[in-house]
Amino acid sequence: MNIVLSSTSVSLSPTHYGTDAHRFLPQRWDARDNSAFLARNKGKAGMMAAGLEHKTVHKPQRGAWLGFSDGERMCIGRKFAQVVFVAVVAVVVREFEVFVEPGEEEEVRKGMERGWAMITLQARGEGKVRFRRRRYREVELG
Repeated sequence: MNIVLSSTSVSLSPTHYGTDAHRFLPQRWDARDNSAFLARNKGKAGMMAAGLEHKTVHKPQRGAWLGFSDGERMCIGRKFAQVVFVAVVAVVVREFEVFVEPGEEEEVRKGMERGWAMITLQARGEGKVRFRRRRYREVELG
C-alpha cells in the first residue's frame, strides 16, 4: 500500500496558516506584524528551514510545511533545489510575462486546488496559462 502525504494540503491548512491560507500573503511571515496568524508561534520552537533562521520571519510550527521535510532527515538537496528554482524563475520572468487566459481564472484556481504532489506539484485542470515574450523598449542613455 502506498501512502502519500499531501504537502500541498498541509501548506494550505487553516490550522497552520489561518482561514486565508489559500491566499498569497507574504506579510504573514513578517515578524514585525504581530497580528499575523503565524505570530501566535512566537517564542515556540518552530520549524527550521532556509530563511526561517532570521528574527524578521515568523516560523510555522514543526510539520506545518513538508516541501523538503524538516529536522535531521530533511532533503540533502534542498538548498541546491532552492537556488536552481530561483535562478530558473528569474530567467523565465525576465523574458516572459506569465498570465492566465481571460475567462480561465476559475478553472486554473480549481486545477491548483485539485493538484497533487508526487515529486513536484502537478495541477489537475484544463485552465490555460500563457507565456508571452516581453517586449523591451530601447532607452537611450546619456
